[in-house]
Amino acid sequence: MLKFAIYVSNHGFGHASRVSALAEEFSRFGIFCHIVSAKPEFLYHNLNPNYCQIHKRCIDFGVVHEANLKVNEQETTAKLLSLFESRNQIMENESRFMREEKISLVIADAPFLIADSCAYLGITLFALTNFEWHYIYKYLFAKNEELIPLINTIWALYQRFDCCFALPFSTKESVAAFRNVDQCGLLARKKDHYTNIRKLFGIADEDMVLLVMFGGEGALDLNIETLCRGFQGKVFSTFKNVNSENHITVNVDDDFLDLLHGSDIILCKPGYSTLAEATQMNKYIVYCPRKNYPEEIALIEGLDKYGNCLNLDSLTHSSEEWKAIFKSVVVRKASNAKYRNQNTTVAGKIVAKHLNISNPHARLLSVFDLGTNNLNYTLFDLNSGKTIHRASCLTGLGKGFKGESLSKGRLTAAKQIMKPFFELDSCINSEKKVIATGVSRLATNANDLGIWLSKKYPVDYSIISEMEESLYVYHAVKAMSGGEEGTIAVDLGGASTEFVQIKRYGKFCDQSLPIGLLNLYDNFGADTIALTPFIKQQLDRLQFTQCHKLIGVGLTLTYLSKVINKYQGNELGKMHGSGISLNALNELSQKMANKQDNEYLPYLEADSYLPILQLSTAFFISLLAKFMVSEIIVCEDGILVGYARWTLGKINKSSNILVERG
Repeated sequence: MLKFAIYVSNHGFGHASRVSALAEEFSRFGIFCHIVSAKPEFLYHNLNPNYCQIHKRCIDFGVVHEANLKVNEQETTAKLLSLFESRNQIMENESRFMREEKISLVIADAPFLIADSCAYLGITLFALTNFEWHYIYKYLFAKNEELIPLINTIWALYQRFDCCFALPFSTKESVAAFRNVDQCGLLARKKDHYTNIRKLFGIADEDMVLLVMFGGEGALDLNIETLCRGFQGKVFSTFKNVNSENHITVNVDDDFLDLLHGSDIILCKPGYSTLAEATQMNKYIVYCPRKNYPEEIALIEGLDKYGNCLNLDSLTHSSEEWKAIFKSVVVRKASNAKYRNQNTTVAGKIVAKHLNISNPHARLLSVFDLGTNNLNYTLFDLNSGKTIHRASCLTGLGKGFKGESLSKGRLTAAKQIMKPFFELDSCINSEKKVIATGVSRLATNANDLGIWLSKKYPVDYSIISEMEESLYVYHAVKAMSGGEEGTIAVDLGGASTEFVQIKRYGKFCDQSLPIGLLNLYDNFGADTIALTPFIKQQLDRLQFTQCHKLIGVGLTLTYLSKVINKYQGNELGKMHGSGISLNALNELSQKMANKQDNEYLPYLEADSYLPILQLSTAFFISLLAKFMVSEIIVCEDGILVGYARWTLGKINKSSNILVERG
């Protein structure tokens, strides 16, 4: 699993907001993100705790503001000098942290001192930002000659960065300290579904809605009651005790994405997160720039290109003046393509750049296993023969399948779930193979997904037979078997289960049973009393007689091992090669039967996995009894790694033939 560390400037909410959006994309792709940030937790509430961890500390501060967001130069200078006094300690602490967490890439938005630790450890370091602090401090302290050496040091630290991904609302000057600048698309928080605030607050369809928001850094002089009198509609803001009938008070930690989505006009100071989130929704923006603050130059240039906006010199207007201002507003309906959300593409570009720098000579293979219930993914380097990254997501493709065609709803839902996965991988320079198994072999319209995938993404899609799947299972477990006669590998899927027996001289025999976790659940639910004799009856159909070693392949047994061992981490590779005893399975089964399963719930992917856990436990208990062995070995290398090793074998064989002919 890839593991990234993301360092967030402790200034305002914008840096944290866009990092939150980026980490959400990484986590969907199975990348674990350590986010170093002292900002409020509500800014990260969208993140999956299984793939993200927040570390409450900071290694910069930005600038110190006073009233009306005016920079306090004296306090900013004092804090900057104090920060550099802590430089060695910061380097020591963060270097230790990166070693302990085995970080492979650091992304900074955009603290500069992290360059020390990355240079010391040889870790790739990217910036993701619309400005860097050298640009800000150079402008603010242009007349302070004593700070020139320190500001030059910040420039030198930024020069150590391997690359900067420059966001919209940046200029050439605002990211000038970086050696390599790569322009990228709009990065902003978004949601799949938004709460209808008009319905929630009883606002009529004909009423206009104004959202007043000034982010997380300082405040501006604004008479909110005067503003409310000048606006013909409803006004949302965080101001309290407002004596206006058309005002609605919200909290700073409320979901502003819902409020943005439901509003017609946004009144704000320029700030990246506010502007990015508003422009992606094509909202009309009324803004009042901060005075003498260099970031405004880049932000306003971006707004000028957006066009659906109005620049105000101040916020101190009478109610009549506010009426005239809002009367002049003409909301543009057509959206600007330049400002559409590109979170997945931004994340994909970062991953691709990291892979290219960390292993420029790799020959990458992306393999997808589209099963009955999950989409599994492995990124494999054919040159080194090693797995670089693996991940999975729950699609529920075959849920409720009755033996004919997949429902239109299931296909649509599966596409929506898989889309960000394939979009991010499409940024990676790799050969791409999609292997469809399980329910895809049974559904009459399964190829609809293949047609959709092949048109939309550069992938080779095929529905494979049970024999092909067994071949890949064999290549996945061959190394673990040691060539030992009597080794049986089992791959419990959603709609079928493959069995492979290792034979002499690198051969195998296979058998497939038409039972899997989803069709067992559809027929039996969590009724293991009725299920057990059915599983035994199915297992009696197996033609294998000799079994000295039993190996379980893929995610089902890996997740079962994770629960039994009470492992909360996401490095499932730690389960690889471990054994699950019959005693441990019986103990787990007994506790679940007696409703004493609370101790296992924290280790499930979700509470909804509990019935699947019961089914898989019952299956493996019956399997161990069938072959009279005391344990089953966990092989995390499923058919995707098996396919990659099989492909590698073909390449090596072809190379040997060419050498012999040469």
